[in-house]
Amino acid sequence: MKSFKTPFFFVVLFAIALFAKAQSAEQVTKAYEIFENKPEVYLSFDASEMKEILNFYLSYDYQKEDRIFVYANKSAFELLLNMQIDFKVERSPGDIDFDPNMKTWEEILAKGNEKSWDFYPTYSGYVNMMYQFQTDYTNLVKIYNIGETVLGRDLLYAKITSNVNQQKAVPKFMYSSTMHGDEATGFVLMLRLIDYLASNYGTNPDITFLLDNLEIYICPNENPDGTYTNNDNTVSGATRSNANGVDLNRNYPNPVSQHSVRQPETIAMMSFTDTISFIMSANIHGGIELINYPWDSWTSGVKKHADHNWFILVSREYADTAQYYSPSGYMTAYGGVTHGGDWYVVYGSRQDYFTYYKYDREVTIEISDTKMVPGAQLPAYWDYNYRSFLNYMRQSLYGVKGLVKNAITLDPVVAKVEVLSHDAFNSEVYTGEMFGDYYRPLLAGTYSFKFSAPGYYDQTISNVSVTNYNTTQLDVMLVPEGTEFEVTIIVDPVASGTVTGAGVYDLGSPVTITASPNGDFVFQGWFLDGSLVNSQSEYTFNMPMENLEFTAKFSEEIAPETYNLTLLVNPAGTGTANGGGTYEEGEEVFVSATPIAGYVFVNWTIGSNIESTLREFQFTMPGSDVTMTANFELINNAAILLSEKLEIYPNPSNGEYFVSADNEIIEVIIYNIIGKVVYSQIINDVESRINLTGVDAGVYFMKIVLDSNVIVKKIQKL
Repeated sequence: MKSFKTPFFFVVLFAIALFAKAQSAEQVTKAYEIFENKPEVYLSFDASEMKEILNFYLSYDYQKEDRIFVYANKSAFELLLNMQIDFKVERSPGDIDFDPNMKTWEEILAKGNEKSWDFYPTYSGYVNMMYQFQTDYTNLVKIYNIGETVLGRDLLYAKITSNVNQQKAVPKFMYSSTMHGDEATGFVLMLRLIDYLASNYGTNPDITFLLDNLEIYICPNENPDGTYTNNDNTVSGATRSNANGVDLNRNYPNPVSQHSVRQPETIAMMSFTDTISFIMSANIHGGIELINYPWDSWTSGVKKHADHNWFILVSREYADTAQYYSPSGYMTAYGGVTHGGDWYVVYGSRQDYFTYYKYDREVTIEISDTKMVPGAQLPAYWDYNYRSFLNYMRQSLYGVKGLVKNAITLDPVVAKVEVLSHDAFNSEVYTGEMFGDYYRPLLAGTYSFKFSAPGYYDQTISNVSVTNYNTTQLDVMLVPEGTEFEVTIIVDPVASGTVTGAGVYDLGSPVTITASPNGDFVFQGWFLDGSLVNSQSEYTFNMPMENLEFTAKFSEEIAPETYNLTLLVNPAGTGTANGGGTYEEGEEVFVSATPIAGYVFVNWTIGSNIESTLREFQFTMPGSDVTMTANFELINNAAILLSEKLEIYPNPSNGEYFVSADNEIIEVIIYNIIGKVVYSQIINDVESRINLTGVDAGVYFMKIVLDSNVIVKKIQKL
């Protein structure tokens, strides 16, 4: 174990002498006494004294009223002294005032299947628990030792999935906890989650589905030197920082500031995760109760992640579920969900490292207001959170997923998968090297995807529909650059025409194909797989990523059959009929009839059937010859008027006429002396009022269509 002891007496005397004006000797002495045994001290000072430079050295914890509470390693502490900031040494959160209920490996073994999970394991107990999971569940759990801490403790990961030793094309998901060594509630919950997942496989359908479709990686303790600061047998006295006094959550590469020297724990984590493309992850902390999502390095007003609203959805789901299954007030800080930088800006967080540099989507779960809860309370925090743990893992299965392969060899391709007009600032994802698989969590919507890889033609796919809590499969074949594609053309019937344009083309190059008919043939169109794609004899398109076999279809030109339309006038010489001739079946023919003076038009008839009572109308030519007669009538109906008892009055008139009859009047049509219709009205009654006030003065002929007769009467408009 590393000793923190220094030439204490001389250091304290020097510090007191140098900074006595700003600090009391008691506070300086107290701080250096702590540094004898720990790599950090816990301090508070007035918020008005906070300077921007201190963000790079102090590890901010929280602010209460006008006091800021921070962790400081020795160099940060001496910076405070140098800046003459008045501070107070506070009791460290890791200096617990309760029995943590520590259990050795032997005590844990003795409990057997009676898993109370109300204890903290000793360091050796923790390590043995991890390897025992692998022993008990050989097909489900595999333990990875990814490196050592400053003091030589093991950094352990459990991989949990069905057929754990086989490579699978499934999303990779990660939970880790306790990178701040004194935030140990999540430490025990992650051990319990490993056990819960492995022990329920095959009996619980939801857990079985998760392990069949995910690779889950869990690191229960990312900073065992901080958790077991004093010795391997207790978590009392735990520190936030590692043994070098470095806050590991300020130690990762960052797009804004690269400040601290990489620590062994950080390097081990980065090296291990370089070999795995995690889709989603979460890092468990303590000290407040909320879900914190990217970015930590900027406020949301400065920069939002492209999937900002998706992060709100999954964070809200976690917090809402935890709130539902817990006492009132749990997981409610900042409403339960906050953007990291809107809470407070930090540089070097693991959340921003994985989200920005690893194309992952990571949140921070602040799981308990008390950083290290008593052992007896651990089962309650499990009950509050385990459903949310499972829900969050499931989200890595939703959105869009697929395989990207070489279109020629079908080998997997390492490709960039970008959502156009959406992705920004490293929010794209990349396919896996072994299978070419990718997974893109997305909020519901319709998107365009672009797939690109060195040495391949880009491919864009539009109108990709995504719904929340569902998965859209989108597999892609990328074509190697330089690949040529062939156009072939078949003439149908054989020798019915000539074609040009067949040949080999590069992807995207313009292709023009032409067709010319022979003899009496006419070109019908270009067909692909039996479907018409273009009816023009010359067709230009850009070569797609596939070979094309066109069929140029021709047909013999056969003159359409025609039929005669003969128009007669009855009685002969009483008028004219226009529109007769030779027509194809279905052709629309305009016909018209005009009476001579003293006659009016009655109707058109074909044989004994009335075809129309309109003087002009559109006639549809049938598939046979037709003779149609235009019937006219002399304007003299005295006998009929008497027999039908038809009355028209007054006549002459200024324009108002009344017509009545014993039988129903179907229609009234009024013509001028040259046979043009100036008025018509459907009556369907025994009497009617006729209004010709808008018609010029003169002589007109009123045609009255009755049930059994058609009567024409001369009227005069004054």
